[in-house]
Amino acid sequence: MAQGWTISNTTETITFYEPPGNGAAIQVTERPTGSSGATDVWALAAWSPGNGYPREVEFFGDRLVFAGTPAQPQSLWWSKAGSYVDFGRTSPIADDDAIAATLNARQQNAIRELVPLDRLLLLTTGGEWKTTGGQDDVITPSTVAFKPQSYHGASKIPAVVIGNTALFVQNRGYVVRDIGYTFETDGYAGTDLTVFSSHLTEGKPIKSWAYQQVPFSIVWVVREDGVLLALTYMRDQEVVGWTPMEVDGFVESVTTVPEGGEDGVYVVIRREVNGESVRYVERLASRLVQDVRYSKFLDCHLTRDGRGDGVVTMTATGAEWAVGDRVTLTASADYFGPDWIEDVVVLGYWAGVNARLRVVEYVSATEVITEIDTPVPEEWRNVATTAWGGARDAVVGLAHLVGRTVGILCDGMVQDPRVVVGGQVTLDEPGVVVTIGLPYTSYLETLEINVPGAETPLLRNKVIKRLGLIVQDTRSIWAGPDFDHLDEHEPRGSDLTLQTESMLTPPLMQQGRVEMWVQGSWTEKGRVCVRQTDPLPMGVLGVVMDTEFER
Repeated sequence: MAQGWTISNTTETITFYEPPGNGAAIQVTERPTGSSGATDVWALAAWSPGNGYPREVEFFGDRLVFAGTPAQPQSLWWSKAGSYVDFGRTSPIADDDAIAATLNARQQNAIRELVPLDRLLLLTTGGEWKTTGGQDDVITPSTVAFKPQSYHGASKIPAVVIGNTALFVQNRGYVVRDIGYTFETDGYAGTDLTVFSSHLTEGKPIKSWAYQQVPFSIVWVVREDGVLLALTYMRDQEVVGWTPMEVDGFVESVTTVPEGGEDGVYVVIRREVNGESVRYVERLASRLVQDVRYSKFLDCHLTRDGRGDGVVTMTATGAEWAVGDRVTLTASADYFGPDWIEDVVVLGYWAGVNARLRVVEYVSATEVITEIDTPVPEEWRNVATTAWGGARDAVVGLAHLVGRTVGILCDGMVQDPRVVVGGQVTLDEPGVVVTIGLPYTSYLETLEINVPGAETPLLRNKVIKRLGLIVQDTRSIWAGPDFDHLDEHEPRGSDLTLQTESMLTPPLMQQGRVEMWVQGSWTEKGRVCVRQTDPLPMGVLGVVMDTEFER
């Protein structure tokens, strides 16, 4: 039975929140005032099963603050200063006593969120309020007050604090706003962050989000229909950009966890695999890539890393070292098996040498006979080294992607897509570091050309003949005037100095300005489109267009 009752002095009755069960004994003893065990100093608890419990809690001003019960949705309760479990008061009331206060508004505004900035902000169903105090804004039982800042209203989704600003989802879940202190009004105000991308949220409420501070300051947003959005938010740089994410599944929730030098982003995704509905917890791989061989731009992926552990050594011994000659390869510990035939050991993988030895005969767990596929530098002959990698042509452990078509990045080279059969795929060529997962396509399209302060070119036909892309850590660029007419920028270029680069090593990632001719046609739009379909990194920092206008 729920605890609690009410007493009516008029009818001299006691009413319980829930009636006692049949046959339950109830004993009520009336005691005269002043008798043993009796008191006339009493009150019903603000929180109880009948009144409900606070929906929001926060620390502010060295106090623990609770807010918004079902019975008192506009009330707040502050603990004593420095004593977070003490909600008592003294007589007379002291400045550090507990505080109970109610927000007085023209309509009921249930408190949904407490945001501790320079002031304690109250986000309610109908508006945003700031808490004020007395001298030096010190909040005491006799000075606490609330001032309205705006009337937008907040949803049940917790606010996100970024720097000295808070982001919140407006009531009904379609609009994202920020709120922060402004000197001009000496108050808290903000803007609608979805005004230029309202098509991404209109009629599609937001159900959860999480903030990734490092890198790139991104708020990851999940809509009720399972679509993942990314909001890049840098208020000091006036950067607000929305991006829909293609994940080939239904995203159910998202969160971030500080991990080392970055914030790890984790999502729960429901996918269809092998005819069944499955649910995976997946972590977004780091976008900061130093070596393209270790980049991971595939969803739901796994990586086979065959690099040596730094302890086991490999020694290639022989007399003839031409391509096609056979040499003996010896490991300092058990490593090989009979299934290594036609697989490869790469000497100098960590050092960028990539001397490839193909296994042609199995001798023992520590010794195989190999055939030289690529030249072995003299300093790597008859020498034990820990800088090696084992390249296999079959990747196993892919049971979570059975029946799905997957993308493959093998030692920085893109291989043709494969269908996962029996939890494994067979590669075109053996690879040391192989990442396999669900592919996706990335798109970029610029706005139409406009020249501020000059005659508008929006209604004039124009053609783009040449592009200049400013890129960072980028491989595989396809660009053009529209997505039906894209040209590829050759990653190795036509410079004669690059023609000696080994075709067995991946092209370096490109930095700075990249120029390319495109197959332009006369059009009013004058837009540039960039597409990336390979599991490779691409960072476009700017687009410069060589444009000709029709007279």
